[in-house]
Amino acid sequence: MFTGISDICADDSGNFYAVDRSTGVTVIDAMNMTSVLPFSTSSGIDSLYIEWMDGNLYITNEYDNEIYRIPDSGGAQMTVSVSVTAQGYFTPGEIFKFGASLYVVNTLNKKQAIKYDQNLSSAEVINFGANIIDACVYGGALQVLSESAVYKTDGALAVLLKWGDFGEGPGRVFNGKSIAYNTIDGLLYIQDGSTIKKFGE
Repeated sequence: MFTGISDICADDSGNFYAVDRSTGVTVIDAMNMTSVLPFSTSSGIDSLYIEWMDGNLYITNEYDNEIYRIPDSGGAQMTVSVSVTAQGYFTPGEIFKFGASLYVVNTLNKKQAIKYDQNLSSAEVINFGANIIDACVYGGALQVLSESAVYKTDGALAVLLKWGDFGEGPGRVFNGKSIAYNTIDGLLYIQDGSTIKKFGE
């Protein structure tokens, strides 16, 4: 079914969405039925990342330096190109959401992200103090994962609290890869190298 999954996301209805190296989003619904939502690129595909927000899917494509928005029910595609900002070259990579905003990380400089609204406009370049590996919403704040810590931030990526400091063992992050919040048990799960760690209040 897949040719190397690069990213997944979910909506509020229990549907999952996955992207690989094809011009289609694989949709897996709550009954494990699958379908494909097509999208188009300008010339090719490299690493793809995906996020869902309010009925739309947002996909970043490193190869073409593009961001796509498609309705999760299918429909017209919006394409936004981004390859340079006032601060230098930009290649869109990891994408995540918080509130009514989307954040796209610069693959060439992971300490930098562009904040967009849902129409992929009102672009704002934000510089962060560490590499942004992944992020999720927890406790009313955005939890930003770097390789060696987690940062509780606001919508401007201003740090409110740093936790999970660098190191091995309980309560520490040594090689952060991904972060997710489980609404059922109220815990954060962090992939630390080949280990999954649970964190909670």
